[in-house]
Amino acid sequence: MKHWYEISKDPNSPKVLQARQSDLVAGRNQTLINDRVNYLCELARGKDVLDVGIVEHTREAVHRPEWLHKCLCDVANSCLGIDILEDEINYLRSLGFNVICADITNKPLDQKFDVIICGEVLEHLDAPGYFLSNTAKMLKPNGRIVVSVPNPWYINVILKNLFNGKPYVDNADHVSWFDPCTLCEIGQRHGLILDNFTGIAVENLSNLRAKLFFRFQPLLIRFGLRPEIFAKTMIYEFVIAD
Repeated sequence: MKHWYEISKDPNSPKVLQARQSDLVAGRNQTLINDRVNYLCELARGKDVLDVGIVEHTREAVHRPEWLHKCLCDVANSCLGIDILEDEINYLRSLGFNVICADITNKPLDQKFDVIICGEVLEHLDAPGYFLSNTAKMLKPNGRIVVSVPNPWYINVILKNLFNGKPYVDNADHVSWFDPCTLCEIGQRHGLILDNFTGIAVENLSNLRAKLFFRFQPLLIRFGLRPEIFAKTMIYEFVIAD
């Protein structure tokens, strides 16, 4: 996979844009994931795993059966959890979890992993490039970095930004939106290839209009709408460039 500047000095040249589109077509999986936790667990099964950003918005999340970190621990060969929230990390450690408090945007850990999972982390970071660079340094050969982020092309986000009214706010702590093109670029800048990406199917729709619209999802896709617009969250998988 060539970087764009190996093709032309102009990032908007037709050849550069065509090459980027080809890279994205190669990595795109048009089948939405129905069960995010199960999908990530299958990637982690039997592997040495680093789970980044394990603390969710409330401490009570740890007691939910679908809490991702616990599910990963159940299937992985080993699973280390990491977050920057010291009080919550101490609480999880008191429950018996193998967790540490550290900020890998500043420095990578002195360990190697088969799979590094970063669930809904990147959009909170000031320096996502440093983060991906440091995670890449912690990968074993043939390892994989798995990132999930909110989808800026989700139909609900589009509609809420389409009409005049109050500004749409997804999350007050988010500082970035990412899509396949931007993540492909930021990955390449730090020695990573975007190997696979797809959307996560939406569950538990909140209102009747949304339920009615999503009922026609298969028909709308058949008529040419992209499956990704029905995904609130996207999953991106990176491998080390040769």
